[in-house]
Amino acid sequence: VDYYMQSLPLWQKLNDERGVAIIYGNIADVFRKQNNFTIAIEYNNKAAAISEKIGDKEGIIYSLMTGGEILSMQSKYSEANDYFGKALNIAGDIDSKKSMKDIYKLMAKNNESSGNILSAYKYYKQYTEIKDSIFNEERSKQISEMQTKYETEKKQQEIDRQQTVIEKRNYL
Repeated sequence: VDYYMQSLPLWQKLNDERGVAIIYGNIADVFRKQNNFTIAIEYNNKAAAISEKIGDKEGIIYSLMTGGEILSMQSKYSEANDYFGKALNIAGDIDSKKSMKDIYKLMAKNNESSGNILSAYKYYKQYTEIKDSIFNEERSKQISEMQTKYETEKKQQEIDRQQTVIEKRNYL
């Protein structure tokens, strides 16, 4: 927390509102992990307000997720689900699969903690599907890049071979 507190005036001096919101969010997360919910909520609300003001959808999602986690840790499961639901809607609007994955995982954990095992299973299943989808997209991209690299090298070898043939002809 000390380092975040020390860096905060620097971000403020730079007038980097997104940076300030991120620092507030990180401070909130530290206090959440320390079970100091009052201070965590205070900093999370500051982060949320700035993210709303500047239209930072990812920042809003992060604040809603942190708020939901705080509520879940306080056994306020229904309220936590509301926060996660709002975050999920925004993540869907901006097609942020990574955020959706993280939210579904939090929703599964929250519902499991509340004893709602069927909902927990449903959310865990959605988490797994998105996680697998992201993995498959990354693998497909890697395969495509490798294929492009292979084809480029193959074409370069053919060009080099043809260049050698031309040089031999010109030499004779």
